[in-house]
Amino acid sequence: MYCPNTACPDVQRTGRSGEYRKEVTVCPRCGSYLVTQAPGGEVVEVAQGVAIAYDFEAFVPVCEIKNRGLIPLVHSLLDAADIRYFVRDETILHTLPVLRGAVVCVEPSRVHDVETILAELVSG
Repeated sequence: MYCPNTACPDVQRTGRSGEYRKEVTVCPRCGSYLVTQAPGGEVVEVAQGVAIAYDFEAFVPVCEIKNRGLIPLVHSLLDAADIRYFVRDETILHTLPVLRGAVVCVEPSRVHDVETILAELVSG
C-alpha cells in the first residue's frame, strides 16, 4: 500500500511515497487513504510559484549504508546540502536481518557532491 499524497512528509523528506503493509489503510504520516499501486515516478514541487517535476526513477545509486544507525546522519547531511535524494530499502533494515544495506540514490548531476559529502562516512 502506498501513500498518494505528494504533500506527505515522507514524500517531502525522501522524494518517495511511503510504502506500508496491506493491513495499513491510512498513511500514519499525513492521514491520507493508501492506494494499492505506487504513484508514478514524478513528484511536482512548487518553488517560488514555478512547478518543477522530479523523475525519481532517473535517480542513480551512489552508495550503500549497512549500518542503519548512520541513516539519520545521511539524511541530515544531504538535507543540509539541499540535495534531492531518497534512501532505497531504509525501512527494510529496521525489520529484517541485515543482508544488504540501504542505498542512497540521487539525481545524476549531484553524484559527485554526494560522494564528497558521504566519503568519510561510507569508508569508515
